[in-house]
Amino acid sequence: MTLSEQKTSKTSINPLRKDLVNIIFLMFLYFLQAIPLGLTGSLPYILSSHKVSYADQGTFSFAFWPFSLKLLWAPLVDSLFIAKFGKRKSWLIPTQYLLGFYMIYYSSIVNQIIENDRMENKNPNNIYLITCIFFAMSFLAATQDIVVDGWALTILSKENMSWSSTCESTGGTFGWFVGNVLFLVIESAEFSNSYIRPLFGLEAQSYGIVTLETFMKFFGFIFVVTTTLVLIFKKEEINGSNSDAQSYSLLETYKLVFKIATLPSILKLFFVLFSMRIAFSIEPLSFLKLIESGVPREKLGLLAVPLTPLQVLLPFTISKFVSHSNPFEYLGKAYFVRIVLSLVFAGWVFVSPTFKNADGYSLNFFLVCILLQAIHSTVLYSIHMPIMYFFTRISDKNIGATYLTFLNTISNLSNVRRFFFLKIKIFNYLKARSSINTASLFLANFLSIKYCSHDLKGMHLNGSLVQNVVALKQQNECSSKDGVLSCNESGGQCETYLDAYYLQTFVCFLFGLAWLIWLKKYLFQLQKLPESSWKIHLNKVKLN
Repeated sequence: MTLSEQKTSKTSINPLRKDLVNIIFLMFLYFLQAIPLGLTGSLPYILSSHKVSYADQGTFSFAFWPFSLKLLWAPLVDSLFIAKFGKRKSWLIPTQYLLGFYMIYYSSIVNQIIENDRMENKNPNNIYLITCIFFAMSFLAATQDIVVDGWALTILSKENMSWSSTCESTGGTFGWFVGNVLFLVIESAEFSNSYIRPLFGLEAQSYGIVTLETFMKFFGFIFVVTTTLVLIFKKEEINGSNSDAQSYSLLETYKLVFKIATLPSILKLFFVLFSMRIAFSIEPLSFLKLIESGVPREKLGLLAVPLTPLQVLLPFTISKFVSHSNPFEYLGKAYFVRIVLSLVFAGWVFVSPTFKNADGYSLNFFLVCILLQAIHSTVLYSIHMPIMYFFTRISDKNIGATYLTFLNTISNLSNVRRFFFLKIKIFNYLKARSSINTASLFLANFLSIKYCSHDLKGMHLNGSLVQNVVALKQQNECSSKDGVLSCNESGGQCETYLDAYYLQTFVCFLFGLAWLIWLKKYLFQLQKLPESSWKIHLNKVKLN
């Protein structure tokens, strides 16, 4: 190796070594952040296995909203802090302590509510209580996200700033896997009795190796212990030049957000992103329908295991195609594939019962599920990574942290949450149960018609389709869990007359086609706007 090659080698290695400890530290913080996210994401599976209604699912979906609304308190995190203690540690330490003690305290309460539901001792207000508990936990996790994202901008050197998204993707992937997939597997009594307890010669039990209570309590203590270590050993450099909002008061920071929000280009961007995601609002229902048809939720969760390496590699691969002046070039193609894939998912849900035999669902069924998920994961990243790259490109570097938080909030407000995949930024779409998705769940519950038939032959209706729908809607007795229990107790059986899932899937597909024809062009117009269209005059914030 020549002298010049040796110098080149040193310069390429030394910067990474300089920030290696901080890179590992960031990965760990993102790992911790994803634990409560994954746990919150596991509740829809558990609720579905208890045959809750779509309306209850829609109610619980509000637990994911803090990540869509975090811009409301993000300026507080940027503006109020104890300088001697550290701008980011001033918020990270108390937030993570609160998360830890919160999970420990509420672990037994949440577990008791779930057990009461399982024993059919249901309080109709339980869904609201669970939603409030997990909403508060998501609020704390969202606050930690603001802090860690802000710290990532200053804790790494300029030459290693690209590692910020890698830390987020890698740490978040593993955290979500532990908090969601691993939890659902070891919490399942069926899986534990079939595969885990026999290995240790243990008798079968009516519960899994780990309960919701023990899992929450364990990671609550992890939060407390690791936060104490960060408090003692991690020093934050006090460097005002690296802090975007340090020169702004709280009021000035909120004014800054308002000025960003009123930019014409931002308003158009929000409209395009919000309308784009409507076509995907039906996707989460596909997995709920599979669980309703009898597919074990823990086995659906295991599908994430072979997909995890793919999820880690996809951002690196796709970034090679979107890092140029036209990031939306491939988005239109991926969008079309994704709306077609929604029809494929609906068809797969419809034919899935044919794969069920006396021993459950066959191996071929789950292999097809993995294939469909792999295709969907590729398409999903192909849509979201151009958007995230575009956000990075248009952000005003003088106020980068506030600007990026605002843009990600716009994305989260219209984003569609998935059960198996990780957040965008690279994986923040998992952080938000979107307003579109919440409305979709309530709409599915309202449009679906299920009646209680006391004779198993069903109900005979001789009127027109409209007359039959109106008649059955008036006695839509099985639209809630209470209605299902009441029907079963009276010796009846709930039967479906109209399943809104398939109707909504087709309507969403048509909307997606309309978006491609009439609205996609606005994305191309936005990416051609000059940089001045995305800038604000910082001095005006001070003067006004």
